[in-house]
Amino acid sequence: MSDGKQYGKHAYLLSINKRAKEHGKLLSATIELLDKCNYKCKYCYVRGKIGSMISLENAKQVLSELRNEGCIWLNITGGEPLLHPNFLEIYNHAYDLGFGISVLTNGYLITDYHIQTFKNKPPKTVDITLYGFDEESYASFTGNHGYFEKFQQNLQCLKSNNIRFNLKTVLTTKTYQLLSKYRDYAEKFDVPFRYDVMVIPTLNDKKSLELRLPAELAVSLLDDNAINRAGKQYVDGLKETDENKLYKCNGGFNYVFVTCDMKLVICPFARKYQYDLLNDNANIHDGHQWLMQQQTRKLSQNDKCFNCKLKHICKYCPARFEIESGSEYVPPDWYCEYGKCVEKRLRQIHETEELETV
Repeated sequence: MSDGKQYGKHAYLLSINKRAKEHGKLLSATIELLDKCNYKCKYCYVRGKIGSMISLENAKQVLSELRNEGCIWLNITGGEPLLHPNFLEIYNHAYDLGFGISVLTNGYLITDYHIQTFKNKPPKTVDITLYGFDEESYASFTGNHGYFEKFQQNLQCLKSNNIRFNLKTVLTTKTYQLLSKYRDYAEKFDVPFRYDVMVIPTLNDKKSLELRLPAELAVSLLDDNAINRAGKQYVDGLKETDENKLYKCNGGFNYVFVTCDMKLVICPFARKYQYDLLNDNANIHDGHQWLMQQQTRKLSQNDKCFNCKLKHICKYCPARFEIESGSEYVPPDWYCEYGKCVEKRLRQIHETEELETV
């Protein structure tokens, strides 16, 4: 897809999400099947936090209720979702309900059964994390030796069966210099590739922050599309009539996250406020209404982010603030520095464009 078409698609989806948020319509959801994984990635934010697995019965009930609420897009994730013993049954149920499905996986556990299912009932995409481009880099990232060849065979199998998949990675202090190699590897399969420049601390501790790139370096690695989107977000953000809402995202409004222990939350990071779906008479509809009420909180004049224009481009996220600083209202310094660096780069682009028109 060309840069122009990609940007147009992104803007279109943002428009749909904005309207859905305004009317409190649930459009998309993620269901976390379990928090276990066959890999040992140091930066994983969720691995082993809960030690739970959603049952087949509960998964089917949740999916049916989500669909009845009008939800049309579904992410199936973990941990590693293919580890769930009932993954295919859950996937088939979701597909038969009419969801557009994205499966988030490391790709290693894909079997002929998954391939056949995905051929007969195609997912919107299989979203695969790319941990390396050869045995050495792959093992260094995942902590698992001898896995790369099988991973690569599974990608080739998806490709030969015309099953749509994407590749993505997270750049760390150990891998950012290898970005071009990651990109070249993805190009071998002629599939979309994206990368994030931010490591998020685990729900257990903050050790993974050692792998996070300094803000200035992270911004320098952003491609032109990311910077263009940031510029649009900045301009659109300045037009907001209520820019001091605590949560600016769609979480809780047109998006919800179901944890593997059956809690309905705003997103994978915002687990402070939970609606327990296992309680008597609890259901997705009431939980969604409850989450929207939690999202009405606002910043006060004493909060650092109050009236700050940079929060439109700083990766502002109260849920991640909570994980790092212990408070949704206190942004770690990294975010502020990141916002300043993005603003600086936007100004440089603007000044260059002005010079070119003279």
